[in-house]
Parts: sequence; structure tokens; C-alpha cells
Amino acid sequence: MDYYTSIYYTFSTIAQVLAGFIALSGVFILFKIQDLRKIQLIQAQQFYCYMSGSGLTESSFHRCPNIAVNLKTLRLAESTSGMLDEINNILNDDQVKKIHQYKSLLKWKTIIEKIESVKNTVKVLTIISIILGVLTIIYSLIILSLTPMISKSFSTIIKSIGIYYAALSIIIMVCSILMSFKETKIFERK
Repeated sequence: MDYYTSIYYTFSTIAQVLAGFIALSGVFILFKIQDLRKIQLIQAQQFYCYMSGSGLTESSFHRCPNIAVNLKTLRLAESTSGMLDEINNILNDDQVKKIHQYKSLLKWKTIIEKIESVKNTVKVLTIISIILGVLTIIYSLIILSLTPMISKSFSTIIKSIGIYYAALSIIIMVCSILMSFKETKIFERK
């Protein structure tokens, strides 16, 4: 097999494998993020129920309509965007700080923050792997189009660079896929 053929097969394989891995990791990560979002919504609604059990509802904050709006939004939440800001506004209210369940409410906030942290880590890892994978695919396609112009002495270097970035992309994608299978531990055991 001449070196033109080896370059062609190497880089066409790299492009195909990375495209498949990007699609596969996207599916797993999407399900993980949806799962984390559901857990976060459930925790926020439990936070609201716990506050209601303490006797604090929207009507308790007639002097502070901002908190009442935040509580109502939190109770009706179907989205997780801005949820932590709403919870922080509620917990920073002087009336809420006086209730004896305040420490428990802070624990709910910590749980929701942990979920958000896991969600952000998964997102960042996925974005990095996809960007690196797409750049490697573009590199592979450029090399494929330039194959006849590549000299024999540069073919090993060019293949090594392509294989290195492909391997790095696949390792990061595998890590993000494994994170999607990992159970999210949000409760501390003592």
C-alpha cells in the first residue's frame, strides 16, 4: 500500500469515526441533561412545598412582592433557568431567615446547586469534545483533499497529528458518555 492510500484510509476513517462518536455522545448527553433538569425541578418544587409547610406562601410576603413573585414562579416552574436566583432571593429575605427551617432550606439550595454543577460539567465536557471532534474532522477533510500534494516525508507527521487529535476527541467523548451513565449523587451520607 503506498503512502497516499494510507493517508486516504487513515483520514477518511478518522472523519467517519468522529462523526459517529459525536452523534452517539450527543444522544447520551441529551438524556443526562434532561434527567438532571427533571431532578432539579422536583427539588425546587419540594423546596416550595417545604416552605409552604413552614407556613410561608406567596401571601406571606405581602410587604415584599418580589419574593411572592419568586415563590409563585418557583412553584409553577417548568424550566430551570433562573431557578437558583429565585431561591437565593427567597433565602435572602429577612422573614425567611427567621423561620426555624431555614437551615433545611439552605440544604435544598445546596442540592439544587450540586445538580446545576453536574449539569454544567457535562455541558462543558460535551462542548469541548464536539468542538475538538469537528476541528479534527475538518483537518481530516482538508488533508484528504491535499493527499496528492503531500510528500512522503510529511505523511507520518500529518497522520500522527490527525490520530492524536482524533484520540483526544474520542477520549473526551467517552468521558462525557461515561458521565452520562454515572449516577448523580446529590445527597450526602454521613
